[in-house]
This record gives sequence, structure tokens and C-alpha cells, in this order.
Amino acid sequence: MAPTQIEILLYADCLGSEAFAVVDTLTLARQLGLCPGVEARLVSVGARPVSIGGTLITPARASQRPDMLIVPGMTAQDSAGLIARCGVLDVEQVHIARVHRLGGRIGAICVGVFLAAAAGVLNGRRVTTAWPVAEALQHWQPGLEVARAHMVLADGPVITTGAMSAAYDLALALVEEANGSGGALRLRKLLALDGDRTSQLRFETALIGAGQNDVLVQRAKRVMLETLADGLDLPTLAERCGTSERTLLRRFKAVTGETLLAYRHRLVVDAVKALLEQTVLPFPHIPARVGYADEVSLRRLFRTATAMTFRDYRRRFGVLPAHRNG
Repeated sequence: MAPTQIEILLYADCLGSEAFAVVDTLTLARQLGLCPGVEARLVSVGARPVSIGGTLITPARASQRPDMLIVPGMTAQDSAGLIARCGVLDVEQVHIARVHRLGGRIGAICVGVFLAAAAGVLNGRRVTTAWPVAEALQHWQPGLEVARAHMVLADGPVITTGAMSAAYDLALALVEEANGSGGALRLRKLLALDGDRTSQLRFETALIGAGQNDVLVQRAKRVMLETLADGLDLPTLAERCGTSERTLLRRFKAVTGETLLAYRHRLVVDAVKALLEQTVLPFPHIPARVGYADEVSLRRLFRTATAMTFRDYRRRFGVLPAHRNG
């Protein structure tokens, strides 16, 4: 059964766009008769004023037993900053834990999943979060199963989302609970939101990740990028990095959390994305640009990584006029 009393928890420097996206979407759904009886409101612990984007807001007082409490994300420079921010939001953590303990459902948007995790309400759950920080969340909270591919992921009384715009997808998921897929589709069309938003994989980039302060790892990444069309030659790569193959493989995995081959696969996928987005290069010519002799293998890798074919990706993300007609 869809929740009827939904509260969105505001706190200092949370992402107001995420909070208002949920409120506005559910308000529109109620006006259209898609969510009768559903009330969504902005709250803070003790009705304390909060500053969001430099604007002071005084929300309603958070209640003890809402049907659902939704936690938006926050501003931070990186994953370490997110974890540090969670540490000072102790009042919010206590409130989130209390609502969960009293039987309320918990929703967390984007990096708001970090705060929900800090409150201890996600233990043992499958969750998603913004893809650039998914690995950091998994390392910080090993008791979770972080499935970064999902745009929205429900596990029991918990529902989490991917990056910022997924706030709309969370609201639409609640509309679907209340009114079925037809009601959610109607609202999605009114909001001009693409219907194929189940995965974040197509937005990932290998250039964001761990190892930015390790000289050897950064050199290996740079060389792999510069020689992408040549394929992966481990002895040559190790020689150019001034180390042994064994040391390079071990160091790369220890610092980044992934194998060197897995990272190269991500570089390849990024390069294919760029070729599909920014050129009209025929599909059969793409493998040679990224060091592949076998087009079938490359297509398989790309589809696994993005959940899309070459053609579908170019139509969706291509920036040239020809992409709209191909």
C-alpha cells in the first residue's frame, strides 16, 4: 500500500532540488487524482530553520510516525566530505532511526543514502546511490549491498535512488504504488521525463574514481588512455610505468579496488560513448578506435556496461543533427 503521510527531511545544506522535486511531483499527482489522500510536506527536526542554497527555510515540525520519511542528498566535495557531513548530522540520524524503528518506510535520494546508512536503517539491504560515490559507500558500509546500476531500488521498507534527477523517479515510483503503472506513465509524460530510466550505467565515466593521489596508478591510467587504440599490452604498460607487471597489477587493485583490465574496459566504454555522441563514425569502424579487433565482443561489453546498443545510445545521446535521423 502506498504511504499517505510522506515527510521529506530537510537539514542544513541538503539538496533542495531533490526535496522539492518529490513534493512538487506528488502534489501534482494529487491534483490529477492519481494519489488521493497522499500528503507530502517538507519537515525538519524540531521545525528548525535550515539554510538550503543560501536561502533560509522554516519547514514544518517532523512527526514521530510518518508513513514514510524521505532523506534528500547533501552538498560535499567528495565521498570523504559526505561521510564527514553525516558525522555532524546526529540529530537527523536519531530521527531517521526512530521513524524506522516505529515502522515508517525510509526513502533516500542520491547521496542521502549515506545519511540513512549512518543512521543504521539500511543494514543488510540492497541499495543504490549516485554512481560516482557508489564504491565509496560500499567500502564505508560493508554491511550493505550497493547496486549502483539502479536508478530506483526498493528492498522491503527501504527505497533508495541514484543521482539527483532520480528524485523524480522516486516520486513516480510512489505514484505507481498508489495508481498503477498507467498513472505513473501519465504523470511522466506531463513532466517530460524519459520512460527508460531504470539504469545509471549509461552515465558512468571511468575518469572519476579512486587513486587520484597515487603516482603509479595515475601514470598507468594516463598511459592506458593514450594507447587505448593499441589494445592492452601489460609488459609494455609496466615498462612505461617503471615497474614490474606483478607490482602494477597488485598496486592498481589495492588502490582503486578494481583490476586493471576492468578499468580498461571502462575506458573503452567511455571512448565508445564519445564516438557515438560526437561523431557519425559508422559502427563497424568503432572497434579499431578502442583497440578491439572483434566488433561482437565490443558490442557485448558496451551493452553489459550501459544496457543499451550502439544505435540506441547514439539516438539518445548523440549531439549531431544526423543522430536524430539515424
